[in-house]
Amino acid sequence: MIICFNEKINNFNEKSLKKYKDYKNQELYIKSLMPTIDDVPDKKCPYCKTKYSLIKYGHYHRNISVFLDHNIVNFYVPVQRVKCKGCNKTHALLPNFIVPYIIMVCFSISKIVSEAISTSAYNLFKTCNISFQLIYKYIAIVLAFFTDFKILNNNKQYIPVQKFNANYFINNCYELSNSKYQLDFFKFHNWILFMQKFRNNSSPPVGIFITKSPPT
Repeated sequence: MIICFNEKINNFNEKSLKKYKDYKNQELYIKSLMPTIDDVPDKKCPYCKTKYSLIKYGHYHRNISVFLDHNIVNFYVPVQRVKCKGCNKTHALLPNFIVPYIIMVCFSISKIVSEAISTSAYNLFKTCNISFQLIYKYIAIVLAFFTDFKILNNNKQYIPVQKFNANYFINNCYELSNSKYQLDFFKFHNWILFMQKFRNNSSPPVGIFITKSPPT
């Protein structure tokens, strides 16, 4: 898989989606953010590093969920697949806000966790009709990444080290998991934020491409 960062994709968040008042236009907006082969600089294969080797290789559709206005909204989006003419490896092109193997987008996972901590899981269940199982699953995912956050924070000094503990992290994970942080996390750990599959085995075949620096 190839994770794409560019200015257009990085600007996607809850606020930008709210600009579109109806479901159809929201879905069209998200579809417009899905990376294409033109978002891969030099069409370079992340596996064999050969330039101008990637070609279109079909596509598939997948569901994504967004936590919007205290509701979970589901969208159906296309994912472009590409193939390297040199090594014959295939890759799916994903935007940075999609967590591989998880339906909920990255910022919505951290939003649900932040709201559950600031109010309560029961309140989120009652007002948003989100099951306890899903709430605690996302809390567990976020907490599983605390050590990685702490190591990166100690290196980058985003937050004063003496202030950065598990309580601070889980209460502020929504603000911390922005596009720039996701990119820094990937560069430092060679892993996708909140992705758990294969985590205890070996790194998945992931490439990353940046057409412009993410906004701070």
